[in-house]
Amino acid sequence: MKRGLFQFHLSTAILMMFAVGALMWANTRGRKEIVELNRTYIPYDEASEDLPGDPIFINYGWPYDAAWQRVGASMPWQAWSTTHSPELDRIETFFSIPGELRYSAKHIVWNAGTALALLAVIVFLADGIARRRAAART
Repeated sequence: MKRGLFQFHLSTAILMMFAVGALMWANTRGRKEIVELNRTYIPYDEASEDLPGDPIFINYGWPYDAAWQRVGASMPWQAWSTTHSPELDRIETFFSIPGELRYSAKHIVWNAGTALALLAVIVFLADGIARRRAAART
């Protein structure tokens, strides 16, 4: 029996559920990044604020950072004390109230396009395998 265009095999639907769950997890999990101010390119306009140390951001999104929020600052240990502790190379301080959550519309579109392309490849491969197996049985 021939299936329609948007009719998938059950195993394809289950695989898609896991893939969508993994993509949602990757896009909503925050990743800490310390932006060193001595770099030539800083993608965040908050990095130029008059706060001590290198800014600490929490980035969201996969594969591109679609949203970010400044949550603290990081300074080398030598800036705080004359004695050096090998266990503690940097001191990180976090704000009690994090900065504003900023978005990049371009990266949101790229992330959505990447997710849809990845899901289309999964459907094409998984359903193709299921259809070939079903055709081989008959």
